[in-house]
Amino acid sequence: ALPIYIVNKDPNLHALIITGVGDVFCPGGDLRQDVQSSDSGEAEVNIGELIGNEILPFKSIRQSRAPVISAINGICQGGGLCIAMLSDVAVASDRATFRGPELLRGIVDAWYAQVMPAHIGIALTRDLMFTGRRLSAEEAIRHGLIARMVQHDDLETAAEQAAREVLQSAPEARAQFKR
Repeated sequence: ALPIYIVNKDPNLHALIITGVGDVFCPGGDLRQDVQSSDSGEAEVNIGELIGNEILPFKSIRQSRAPVISAINGICQGGGLCIAMLSDVAVASDRATFRGPELLRGIVDAWYAQVMPAHIGIALTRDLMFTGRRLSAEEAIRHGLIARMVQHDDLETAAEQAAREVLQSAPEARAQFKR
């Protein structure tokens, strides 16, 4: 079994990069699953457990002492879209797509109402939420949903670079800014 480190409690870990497997960053769904092994043998990790709050992973991302970088490698919808918006820096592959399908499924998610308008404005938030339409990575960056877009093959390197850049800031000042 792979060791699981609690990012906010381990002084040797300074940042968290969240990414997906294959062409999926996060399709949404239950983020409170136990750690399991995927078909590829890679660990699937409970985000809330890593940063110190199993029940409210979205709140944990916002309140994390460690910088949280999203490396969005593909489909990003539902809870994945919230993770991307709440991350300190979101870097997306040029192949990534973004969608909030909850209303189409009869689900009301208050995180969207709180976070999305600050990123993209009220009109576009309503459009995306009521219609469930997808945005390409190019549209997402143009509208301010994400901060950076790179070629798909450069995503891992770009996310690591973003983490290094964020870690150049003073930890206490960074924590105050996040608050």
